[in-house]
Amino acid sequence: LTIHWSIQSRPAGADCYWRVKSSTPNVKNQNERYLAPTPYESTETFDIKGLTYNNAGDVQVEIRCSKAGYMDQKKVFDMLSVIDEKEISTMFVLVKDE
Repeated sequence: LTIHWSIQSRPAGADCYWRVKSSTPNVKNQNERYLAPTPYESTETFDIKGLTYNNAGDVQVEIRCSKAGYMDQKKVFDMLSVIDEKEISTMFVLVKDE
């Protein structure tokens, strides 16, 4: 499964992390992993053990953006949509941490 990632943030330079969240026993939840700072653009092979098209509706990819002085933000993507679109594309508009 090859996925095109496009993650932007305003302001740029936020650290991005990703993890797999699953409600099917065939796919294990994963710990958060560092991806890259924003802006991030890449096409990569995505290998999630146990993931099939039939169980992809029970699996999500969570992306978290973090930058000093700003509140962390998370966005969740349905794996079935990711497979169909072959893309994870999002923009984080970061809010200052008061």
